[in-house]
Amino acid sequence: NALPNATWRAGADLVEDDTPEVVTPFEEAWIEFAARTRAWDRMRKVDILSQLGRFGVLLIGYPGALASEARRMRPGSVAYLKQFSELRVKVQDGDLDNDRNSPRFGQPVRYQFTNLLKANGTSGTQYVHWTRIIHVADEAVEDDEWGEPLLASVWNWLDDLEKVAGAGSEAFWRR
Repeated sequence: NALPNATWRAGADLVEDDTPEVVTPFEEAWIEFAARTRAWDRMRKVDILSQLGRFGVLLIGYPGALASEARRMRPGSVAYLKQFSELRVKVQDGDLDNDRNSPRFGQPVRYQFTNLLKANGTSGTQYVHWTRIIHVADEAVEDDEWGEPLLASVWNWLDDLEKVAGAGSEAFWRR
């Protein structure tokens, strides 16, 4: 968590024009939105979750059915931001845009959430339209949607370390 915590610990400054001293209406709306939704903390958390799996998502709580397209959003109409890991969000092959003429070719058109409301014990699947999602993939090289989990590059070393530690104990016991 060290890198995401260091990156997001102080939030960031959103500057719309060349004069950072002047607060524009857009900047003012963003400041209110970020404070109300805890946007910077949510971004820190989705940054962490995106490194544990191939991706993480930030769900934008906007009025309307989750499966429907979110039309033009206004900052005041967004009720919440909520982060999720790949463990609770799936993208099936049929959920990808397969139109080769589309600017979103190969990208998810919907996300499948499992246990969206985990706290109350509800189960089942809820589909969410891509316009209600900010998709975050860390270390995405070949595809923009699927990154490399942070621990994948060191997993073999950790596995070897466990074997060495276990082998020393086994040798001591046999002697």
